[in-house]
Amino acid sequence: VANTDGDVAALWEGSNEEHSALAKQLVDEVRSGMPILGEMTPGQTFSMRGVQYRYLENKGGGNHLIGAVAAQFNSQWNINPATDNYNDSTLDNAMKNWHNNLPSVIRRQVQPVQKEFTGVGPDVHISANWFSNSSEWASGWIPVVGTPHAFILDFENPAFTAALKNDFAEVDSNGEKKAFALSVAEANHLSGPGKAFPTMASRNSVGATRTPFGPSHPWLVMPSGASTGTFNVINHWNATNSAIGGQWPALILRDQDGAWTSNI
Repeated sequence: VANTDGDVAALWEGSNEEHSALAKQLVDEVRSGMPILGEMTPGQTFSMRGVQYRYLENKGGGNHLIGAVAAQFNSQWNINPATDNYNDSTLDNAMKNWHNNLPSVIRRQVQPVQKEFTGVGPDVHISANWFSNSSEWASGWIPVVGTPHAFILDFENPAFTAALKNDFAEVDSNGEKKAFALSVAEANHLSGPGKAFPTMASRNSVGATRTPFGPSHPWLVMPSGASTGTFNVINHWNATNSAIGGQWPALILRDQDGAWTSNI
């Protein structure tokens, strides 16, 4: 069927058979196709199977980092105080479960990443007191670059360890297909002019990162309140026993100039 409105209409109207709504939906999806990620720019939003995503970064080799625009589920960071790590945490498992329930046409394009992330355990803990006394305001002690406050972290500060600064999701053929929370390093890297998050307001869809601040507090990017989009660590949002709330999964997808095929 030629991809014109007239020809598609003739297909339905000229047949003696009754076509199901699902068949019509299939033709509509074939006509509109899946998004061509290689043609997108950082910060651009698009829809796949009813979910809005933001294009975050071209990872190279046909691989692209994207993130959900709206919270997809609620989750605690970790409810087990003995598990001082994002890997296999409550949030990690919730991210995997969300991925496993995506439509198969999307899951086929999800690229495997590290089975276990580095920079998500005790080696990244910060001993300084950077807690905010209010969920509305970022801590005044967090080292940042320029203004607005707590938009870009100052990674030259010695409090930020190499493990924290180098935690990036990468395609790993020996890894696993899954969704994941962004790290502090990724959120910082993706922030600024011309990037996926050019302003603090644009970054309110990160939420709890996979990076721990200490044994019971994750780094957060505030999704609401007076300090929307700022990096923060809040003293009464204990990661072991309090719900963090809405979560925004990230994925690495692969496309080949828009050719979404099952053999990739």
